[in-house]
Amino acid sequence: MIAAVDASKATGPCIVYWTGRQGLSVKAHTYCGQSVSAADGVLQLPDDARLCVDCAAAVKRGEPVK
Repeated sequence: MIAAVDASKATGPCIVYWTGRQGLSVKAHTYCGQSVSAADGVLQLPDDARLCVDCAAAVKRGEPVK
């Protein structure tokens, strides 16, 4: 299973790299460099799910976009 957030409706769900507290809110950072509110929901998707192309490329490289 893959942890993902629906950060960009156009590109598909983005793979979560880090989820944690920032100030008084909880944020999720994605492999493609986006930061979204984790309150919107973190999804569990199967390994063969269609995902953000930029996230998939960053996972193959082994490091997130900074």
